[in-house]
Amino acid sequence: MLIGKYKKRLYKTFIIISIILVLVLMITIGVSFSINQKNQYISTQQQAISTQANMAQLSMMVINNALNDIVQNPAFEEWSNAKTNAEYYHASTKAYNQLQKITTNLSPIDYEIAATKLDETSFVISLYGTISKKMFFDTETTLNPQQISYMFDYFQKNTGSLILPTYSENQLKEIYYILKRKYAQNDMVYIVKIPYHTLFGSTNNQHFILFNSNQILAYSSIDPKQKKIANDVYYANPNLQNADYYFKMQNKIIFLSKLEDIDWSIAYIYENTGFQALQFLIYIVLPSIFLLLLTLLISKMIIERLYKPVKEVISDIVPENTKDPIIDEFQLLKQNTNQIKILSQQLQAAIAEKNVLLSQHFYRDLLYGTNINSTVYDQFRIKPKNYCVALIEFQSNIDEISDNEIFLYKNHIYSSTQEYDHLQYINISYNTCALIIQTDRLSDAKECIFFLTQDLDENMELKISISDIKLGIDKIHECFKEALKILEYKYLYGKSEILTMQQVADLVATTYYYPLLTESRLIQSMLEGKNSAIDIFNELIRENIQYRNLAPDTLKNFIFALIGTLNRVFQELKITPEELLDRDIDFDNLYNSWNDVSIVAKLKEIIQGILKGVTAKNKNMDDELLSDMLQYIYDNYSDDIMLNDMADQFNISPKYCSALFKKLSGDTFKNVLNKHRIDKAKEFIEKNPEIKVTDLSTMVGFNSSNSFIRVFSKYTGVTPKAFADKLKEERDLT
Repeated sequence: MLIGKYKKRLYKTFIIISIILVLVLMITIGVSFSINQKNQYISTQQQAISTQANMAQLSMMVINNALNDIVQNPAFEEWSNAKTNAEYYHASTKAYNQLQKITTNLSPIDYEIAATKLDETSFVISLYGTISKKMFFDTETTLNPQQISYMFDYFQKNTGSLILPTYSENQLKEIYYILKRKYAQNDMVYIVKIPYHTLFGSTNNQHFILFNSNQILAYSSIDPKQKKIANDVYYANPNLQNADYYFKMQNKIIFLSKLEDIDWSIAYIYENTGFQALQFLIYIVLPSIFLLLLTLLISKMIIERLYKPVKEVISDIVPENTKDPIIDEFQLLKQNTNQIKILSQQLQAAIAEKNVLLSQHFYRDLLYGTNINSTVYDQFRIKPKNYCVALIEFQSNIDEISDNEIFLYKNHIYSSTQEYDHLQYINISYNTCALIIQTDRLSDAKECIFFLTQDLDENMELKISISDIKLGIDKIHECFKEALKILEYKYLYGKSEILTMQQVADLVATTYYYPLLTESRLIQSMLEGKNSAIDIFNELIRENIQYRNLAPDTLKNFIFALIGTLNRVFQELKITPEELLDRDIDFDNLYNSWNDVSIVAKLKEIIQGILKGVTAKNKNMDDELLSDMLQYIYDNYSDDIMLNDMADQFNISPKYCSALFKKLSGDTFKNVLNKHRIDKAKEFIEKNPEIKVTDLSTMVGFNSSNSFIRVFSKYTGVTPKAFADKLKEERDLT
């Protein structure tokens, strides 16, 4: 009985590796399991806190920007410095309008800003109007009398800012960020009310402290037990604000979040977790014992299966008269393999010498799908073989590499292919060439391409695609077309990547096409009521459903993304579906029907309804706005009004006001105003033909009688005097 050295080594190696592996696993997996459990816990908390911190950071950025805009607004300084009652109330109206303008926006951040003076008589300007101090603090804040008294006493002596938290049932409810600003005459106090959920979300069972470099600003709860824990955390670390992102203290884990726009930090306090001995026994020791037994069994099965083909080959190679019971299998295989390689190389060299020219024409015709049935190529169709086609596109990273150098690189590849009969080089364009590779394995073809391109300049970037392997020379043209298709995805991968059809298929099947830019265009088109929204939607459906073989989960995500877009449109419009479409939309049903054959039609129908509703809504708003603008002209034509005055009236820029007025009315502001002034002037002349031109020009809003005469002549064709004379003549005749 023959015994192979290789088989004996396999048994010994597998047994040793199995034992060592299990022993190492018993030691390392326990440690890694414990660490991983803790890290997972910390990672989960970090992700949640990071999300919450980003929300808080965004909220404080919005609030700070709004507060800075209000503090720096001249209307509040004017109100602070007002001396007379008229100045005081006029300035307060302007300040209230500016407060409304700055704080009323599309931001979802919930906060309120109010302003008042430090004296006892001044009222408070808030988002809801002007109100006495007492009523403001009683109805619009949750501050208690002690806090209110402390606030005014504090700012009588100090400047800067003050933080006052309020609590409900021991839980933090609101934070009042109060800022004092000194002006020339009086001091102003700005009160910012920040609800709990603005900084900390809707979860009420969190344990944290809000603090700065000097003190604790607010507790999540003033329950004595939790407050003591929070104080221990704060006072145990004097440099808490500059500590790492998280740290441990006793049986607590402290996560820190810094608000960059303001000198505030948040310390979230969580319980530390431990690893139990029972868990180690259940999850580590017992599985390791089972794994050892299983590994030994599997090792035996693998060895027998791996050695089976070797045994079959060796039985044909070993001489029948051998007397050695222990043989070296690989030495025998190596000897026979070398003989096969020598014979194969000799055969390939002989064929290459004889048919080099004919094969060049043959493979070129195969690549382009022409003349492949010519009888001159019959000798190449003796045996069917497997082929694939590779395309190599040269792209220079620097301008100094010329077309001539690209030609030299291509020539280098061509020269290298002449050494192998299973490679054929075909030139495609000045920067692209093709390789027809006769191979049974795609990995061999890739290794061949790496070999051919390894000596190229590092500044030369290659984009390479390779088709799947197909049987028969008649399929080479299909391989070529496939390689061209694959190369279309060249910019999605690195420069050293060889693209295959499997990579492209996986990419198309596992991703859907819906870039943020396309979503923004779709939303904007719907908000403006443009029919281009339907074209964008149709293009998305064609790309993702008709052209891509999306996996079910990917298709589901794509449909969910479209439904989410519709939700955002209604949020942007600040209107419910029922108000816009005269019917409600069951979004839950849409989500549940993502794989229904009618889902695309339903979504398209909703988009069409939105476009129709937005168009009608915009038309009504446009008609109302135009009516208000015209009424402003009719009411103020006798004054020296200009476009800037109307723009201020409607709180928009003059440039936008001009464009909007022309869009809605079809004429310019100046023309409409002058036409109305001339119509009114004609009415005055009809009532009193003897009226003086100077008086008439003033009555209809002109500063100069010459300007009035010129404009009157432009719109009527005659001067005011000629118009009056003609009117008197007509009356005399009657």
